Amino acid sequence: MLAIKKTLLSSTSICEEDNVALLNANLCSNQETKPDALASYFNEAKESIHEGKNKQVLSMLTDLSLCLSRVRPMTDRFSKVFEHEYGQENRTVLEEQ
Repeated sequence: MLAIKKTLLSSTSICEEDNVALLNANLCSNQETKPDALASYFNEAKESIHEGKNKQVLSMLTDLSLCLSRVRPMTDRFSKVFEHEYGQENRTVLEEQ
């Protein structure tokens, strides 16, 4: 975690909204071929000047998630995490209004 934080703090522009959106899209499409839903985003996204740093951050986040998946307390919680209906509370509140 500390290494990820240091990398992100090494350049304030890497934390700009457009670059963070690009990092998020890359995390969501962690595949050789991009899903159709994200393909248009990648086509429209401008080339990042942080390509090297972005790859480093993505590698560290992937490594962190793999490390966490091997820790027993995390594996014990996986079923609760994956069963939770994220955003369901917000949808219910909006539907009631």
